Amino acid sequence: DVPPSRLSLSFESSRGCWWGRLHQCAFCGNDPSGVPYRQKSPAVILGELADLAARHPGARLHAVDSALPLPYLRTVIPRLPTECPGLRLFYEVKANLSLEAVVALRRAGVREIQAGVETLSTPLLRRMHKGVTAPQNVALLRFCRAEGVSVWWNLLCDLPGETLEEYEEMLALLPLLHHLAPPMGVSPVSIDRSSRYQREPDRFGVSGLQPKRGYRDAFPAHADLGSMAYRFDASYRSAYREHPR
Repeated sequence: DVPPSRLSLSFESSRGCWWGRLHQCAFCGNDPSGVPYRQKSPAVILGELADLAARHPGARLHAVDSALPLPYLRTVIPRLPTECPGLRLFYEVKANLSLEAVVALRRAGVREIQAGVETLSTPLLRRMHKGVTAPQNVALLRFCRAEGVSVWWNLLCDLPGETLEEYEEMLALLPLLHHLAPPMGVSPVSIDRSSRYQREPDRFGVSGLQPKRGYRDAFPAHADLGSMAYRFDASYRSAYREHPR
């Protein structure tokens, strides 16, 4: 038997991405036209969480949502401390949360979040169409440190059109933030099907889209890889490619 403290159970409270429906991030393959956004009513999700907590007390409940539904900060999160006390929750969130929101999440039992921080450079965030700024990202890391919420985030690089100066500016900032949660890793951005990079390549200076080489090893020669592939190689200018050091 697995001890409850080591048990992680997945649940879903929404499908699709509410931010993507408004303004899709450039690299995101979650196509809002292909995955209409839906979210469960407060009564339904509160009932499901209460049932999971009753059947598996102490287990970690892992939301598989693309992002915490924004209305839940008003309708669900404030009710959890009294209606479902003692939860251990994980959620993915948009990075522009206020201190009050982080405090409410911690009181509701959200001990871990994965935040769409992606970078600590406002110009790079604009290139991604993230809809947040570097100060907002740093603020979220500070709020999570203050409230004892573990925050996971990725540092993306190799963005089409990025410049060396944008990274040098961020490099000067990093020593001032050594007390905050570091990224899980540094990852080159991927060109995914249904992302804006793949659907609007000319807009981002992307050309020569080809299915990644591994697909040729996995499928027969006659397969139409262009219609099957999810990830692509492409040509474009980036600081990552031009200044590898």
